[in-house]
Parts: sequence; structure tokens; C-alpha cells
Amino acid sequence: VELHKVGMQQLSLRGVARRAGVTHAAAYHHFADKDALLRRVAQEGFEKLYASMQESIAEAGPNADPVAQLRGAGVGYLRFAAEDPQALMLMFDGTDMEGDDELQTAARSAFDTLLHCVVAARAHCKLPGDPLPDAMLHWSIVHGFSALVRAGRMKCAGIVDGVAYGSLLLDRVMAIYQTTTG
Repeated sequence: VELHKVGMQQLSLRGVARRAGVTHAAAYHHFADKDALLRRVAQEGFEKLYASMQESIAEAGPNADPVAQLRGAGVGYLRFAAEDPQALMLMFDGTDMEGDDELQTAARSAFDTLLHCVVAARAHCKLPGDPLPDAMLHWSIVHGFSALVRAGRMKCAGIVDGVAYGSLLLDRVMAIYQTTTG
């Protein structure tokens, strides 16, 4: 909550402690410094991103083809980005993950969800080759578009609902899978 209120640059352990109703010394009992706090917030963000992607994949239905599930993973990303743009910014622009195994594991879980969907969609469409470039393409599309929406750069094009328009972009990408048979 504090992150959303004051932003990443203004966030302080003292402010977090005040908002939580504890002494600032109590905050230092849980976090060594502001960076440690930000890493935990980023980890929580990746866990929520993972959950959002899983939820959207499930919404595609238990018998959905892998291409629909891949689209669902992208929609989950777009939804998370729209619901918590500050966390998304922190996760990708404001946190050093080096040496933090829990944060790296959380981040990897979200990416592995996407990669699994790409592998399944490529197999379904009988596409040979390395799936990693496709995973990076999908990640770049949803992340890049989400960043543009967060920065307000899509309003000049009349785009106000980032999730809806991002879903349209995903439909265009999914059409490549639907028309490719290998």
C-alpha cells in the first residue's frame, strides 16, 4: 500500500512502519534495509503475476487447446499489469535480483508458465525449433504494451482499456499459431 501511495523512490522503512502501526525499529527486525523490503514486494508481485497467469489459463477451460492457454497466460499478464502497475515497475525496473533465490524463483515461475504454454502451443501446431524466442516475443509484447499503457502513451491512440486492447494484440499473435501447421 505504501508503495502505491508514495512510489518506489519515496518509499521508506520508516513510512512503512508508520503505516503498519509499528515502530521503525520493528521494520528493521524484518528487513535489513529498503532494498530488502523492495525485493520482498517484488517477490510478492511475481507471485501475484504467476497466479494471474494461472487463473487466466484456467479461464480458457480445462479442454482448451494450448494456443488458447497461451493467450490466457498473456491476458493474465495484462490483467496483473493493469491492476498493479507500481508492482510491475518495481519487479522489472527497480529491484536487483542478484543473490536473492526466493525472488529469482518467483520470477522464474512466472516465466516458466509462459514458456510451458509456448512449448505446448508449438507442439500443438507442429512447429519445430527452439521455443525460447517465441516465449521472449510473447513476454516482450505483453510487457512492452503494459509499460506503454502504464506510461500513458496509448491514450494518444485512443486506447484507454489496456487489457482489452492488449487482448486484441494477443489475438493477432495467436492467429500466427492457428494458421501455421509446421
